[in-house]
Amino acid sequence: MTQTYPKLPINMVQFDRVVNTRWRHMPPLFGIDGFSVTILNKRTKHGGSIIVSHHTWEDGWDWLHASVNYQDTMPDYFDLKVLHLAVFGRTRWAYQVFAPEKEHVNFTPNALHLWGRSDGTQILPDFIVGGMI
Repeated sequence: MTQTYPKLPINMVQFDRVVNTRWRHMPPLFGIDGFSVTILNKRTKHGGSIIVSHHTWEDGWDWLHASVNYQDTMPDYFDLKVLHLAVFGRTRWAYQVFAPEKEHVNFTPNALHLWGRSDGTQILPDFIVGGMI
């Protein structure tokens, strides 16, 4: 049976280069519109996974979701920077979201997530105006 691969708006060659997965075949599907890859962080020696998925909301906007998790520790800031570069590239915006506690969803305790519009549009105010972040 042939696997149908979702048309995610990401550069898979760049993803492979940044994450260093070196797969021989496309990564396995995750859900309807995404994929999951197993990773080994060479810097910290932690094993885990990256999930990338695409979502279209009722308002019509397309969003990318990317998460990184490790089996035995929480990813750090550097891991999020690598995830951002791999999925969103150097020019698209992505956000880490902190939901109210009763609306927080996480299927594993050691995961961090990034969300961004598929077209890379900045949706928050320009916080640099009047100074530095």
